[in-house]
Amino acid sequence: MKLTGTNNTDAFAVKLRSALQADAEREILNTALDELGMDSLVAIEVRSWFLKELSADIPIFKILKASTPNALLASVWDSLPSDLVPSPLSDEQPQVEHRVQVGEHDKPAVEVRTSEYVQDEEARGDLLASTSPLEADSKSSASSPIPSEDMLDSGSVSSVSEALPQVVNSCERTVPMSFGQSRFWFLSKYIEDQAAFNITVCITLKGDLDVERFKQAFHTVTERHESLRTSYDSAANQPMQTVWKHSNNRFHSRPILDRKQVEEACNAIHKHVYNLKDAETMRIELLSLPHATTHFLILGYHHINMDGIALEILVAEMEKAYNGTPLASDMIQYADFAMRERREYESGQWSSEIEFWQSEFPTPLSPLPLLPLAKRSSRPAAPNYGTLKAERHIKSELSAKILQTCRKFRVTPYHFHLAILSTLLARYTETSEFCIGLGDANRKDPDVRESLGLYLNLVPLRRPGVFIGQARSKLQGSIDIYLRM
Repeated sequence: MKLTGTNNTDAFAVKLRSALQADAEREILNTALDELGMDSLVAIEVRSWFLKELSADIPIFKILKASTPNALLASVWDSLPSDLVPSPLSDEQPQVEHRVQVGEHDKPAVEVRTSEYVQDEEARGDLLASTSPLEADSKSSASSPIPSEDMLDSGSVSSVSEALPQVVNSCERTVPMSFGQSRFWFLSKYIEDQAAFNITVCITLKGDLDVERFKQAFHTVTERHESLRTSYDSAANQPMQTVWKHSNNRFHSRPILDRKQVEEACNAIHKHVYNLKDAETMRIELLSLPHATTHFLILGYHHINMDGIALEILVAEMEKAYNGTPLASDMIQYADFAMRERREYESGQWSSEIEFWQSEFPTPLSPLPLLPLAKRSSRPAAPNYGTLKAERHIKSELSAKILQTCRKFRVTPYHFHLAILSTLLARYTETSEFCIGLGDANRKDPDVRESLGLYLNLVPLRRPGVFIGQARSKLQGSIDIYLRM
């Protein structure tokens, strides 16, 4: 197929705007990537886009070192076969909205909006969601809890979709948990609140939705991914995961009278304690307002089972399965990934990386002292996980000064704010030794791009100092050694 430069350049610009959360009116193709805020997380996402759309395997380092998006695209075109080289680049970008379409061409499209794609609370409008694992804890519990499996079996809730026919389930294989899963398994035994690691989102769908076909799309995806039919337990003091032939997660649907019931259902699902030993790791419910033109898809899951990118893959594959679009086959199952990383570790392939981190942290750091703003004199003995979200908008004049400072030091706004956070913590706690954890998608290999599971990794960054340039060099050094793993 012959590629066209305009279409692919426009598509890349849209992808880059989304990944960088750039202003829709800002010219980005000829703007320095440092100024736009390019970092390793965005670079991994951009690399995945090139692999998927152009079948071009572009190294992360090449993306990070490019001067502008146009310069990056030019180098990508150089790596393509001559018959695939597109026509000259275009700076014009189509104005698109962040939405997904579900539905057949001969039916009114179903508009899908999800909290995962909208950052601003006011911009969400009528979208109700818990985008943070613990935001729902501050809300009141549901007055009408989500029906339990016992209620479904007894037929006491007639408005809920029928439970799946009872089938004989069998074990397919048992393997050790991944290192990431082991962390969550340990923490789940350490804390009291067993709902602390729940993730809950709400997706609004508007239009003509075939509920039964949508339910079948969910079952198609759950049967496709082993991670959605996996249980978690320990054997001989070793955390293990068992893959089952069929999924134990069920799709429920019911009518509602108003949007208040959506928030109540979100709270109920978010506070649900998943039975990891019985492979109950997810709850999904479709709520429909009268006349069946507006629906709310509530999807909750335990973090040991999936990360944020996996959630996006799940929603995208449900859309494809609903429309009858073929699903990608070149992916690794998560259990195979867990075994692969364990083999790499045991064979010594991580030796140089482990030596790097041991040199960074020769001795464990002391816990960060309490901030002087704390209302308690000591930390509670029983750990509880909670979040507090505070927002403050920066005036345009100050924002412009921040960008000027970033250009001066050749850093991104991310590096700038990282240095500010480091300085703030150092001054308030009167300490220079602490660590900041950075989330990384950990999807460097092509076969994990469409795989569901907990690939999320945390990169520990030891306090680099108060200067912005040091923040960048320290962060880049950690990223470089991590990307070689």
